[in-house]
Amino acid sequence: MTNQSRLSRRMILGGCIGLAGLASNLGALSTSLQSVHASSLSSQSDTMSGMSGMSMSSKAIGDTPSMVGLPFQKGDVAASANGFDPLKMLTDFDPGKASRLSNGQTFRDYSLIATNKNLLLGPQIQLPGVVYNGRLPGPFIRATQGDRIRISFANQSNVTHSINFAGLQPSNPAGKPQDVTLEPVPKGGQAVYEFNANHFGVYTYQAFTSPMADTTFRGLFGMLIVDPPTPRPKALELAMVMSGSPLEIKPNVAPVNNIYAINAVAFQFFKHPINIKVNQPVRIYLANATEFDRINSLHLHGNLFNVYRSGTSLTPNEFTDTVILCHGQTAILEFMYKLPGQYMFHAHQAIFSDEGWTSTFNVTA
Repeated sequence: MTNQSRLSRRMILGGCIGLAGLASNLGALSTSLQSVHASSLSSQSDTMSGMSGMSMSSKAIGDTPSMVGLPFQKGDVAASANGFDPLKMLTDFDPGKASRLSNGQTFRDYSLIATNKNLLLGPQIQLPGVVYNGRLPGPFIRATQGDRIRISFANQSNVTHSINFAGLQPSNPAGKPQDVTLEPVPKGGQAVYEFNANHFGVYTYQAFTSPMADTTFRGLFGMLIVDPPTPRPKALELAMVMSGSPLEIKPNVAPVNNIYAINAVAFQFFKHPINIKVNQPVRIYLANATEFDRINSLHLHGNLFNVYRSGTSLTPNEFTDTVILCHGQTAILEFMYKLPGQYMFHAHQAIFSDEGWTSTFNVTA
C-alpha cells in the first residue's frame, strides 16, 4: 500500500481505540475491540472517559492548503484545552525542591501524580490519555551530577504501573531484585523512588508495566536531565520529546501511528514558530518516546548541529543536520543561526512529517 493511500484512509476514517493486553490493565485500557467511523468531538465528548477511545473529524483534514500541503492545518489547540502551553513547556524544567543533606550532598525532592486525562493532539483529535502531573509529556526533571534524587509517586490513574528511570535505577542490596522499580502501584497507591544522579546525561522515564507499549503511548513518559558538575555554556535550552499515536487499534493487527508530534500537539510549532535570535546558541534536549515505530528523527533545515548522544559526554559525537533515535534514546543538539529567516525542522521520515512532526524556528536579528 502506498503512503498516499495509507494516509488518506487513516486520516478520513479515524476510529476509536480499544486495547487488548495483559492482566488488570486490560480492563483499564478497554473492555472490547471496536472500529468505528469518526465523528466530531462535539458528539462524542460526553461519551469519552478514561481509556475509552479516540476520535477525529474528517472536516479538519486538508481544508487549508499550506506551503507543503500538510494535513491538520486548519484550526488550533488552545493551551487551555489541554491545561498546558506547549511553548512554555519547551523551557519548563523542574529542579525539584532542593535542600542539603548532612554530608553536604544536594537533595532534590520531586512529585509525580498519574491521572487519566483526555488530551487534544490536534484539532478534533482527542487522546484518552494517562499522564504525569496533568501534562504530556511528563515533567522535565532536572538535577546535577552527584545530587540525591527522591521522586514521590502517587497513582491516581486506572492503570496499575511502576516507573522505570532507565540507567538511573535505584540501587539494591546484592542479590535483591529491584522491588521499587518492578512492584506495580495500583490506583490509589504510592511509591518512592530514591537514587543518586551518578552520571550526567539525558534520560527518559516511563511507565513500567504490561502491556508497556499500550500504556506508555497514552502519555506515561517524560525526561530526566542530569547536568554535569560544571555547567554547559549558556544557551537557549529547549526540551523536546518525540511521540506518536494510533487513531485505532484492530484485533490481531500491529498498531500503526497516525499522528506524530514533539511535545504532544501535532504541527504546534509549525503554526506557532519558536523564536530565536541570530547568533544565539541553542541547545535541544531531545528524547524519543515513539511507540510502534522502530525509530524517529530530527532534521534541521539550513544548518548543522553538534550531537551529544545520550548527553553523557562533553565532546560531540558528530556534526550533522539529522539525528536518528530508537525508542528511549536521547541526545543533546547544539547550534546557532547566522542569518534571519524561518527554518523548518522535522522528522526525516516523510510520513511522520505529513502526520504532524513538522516545526519551524523563526530567527530574527
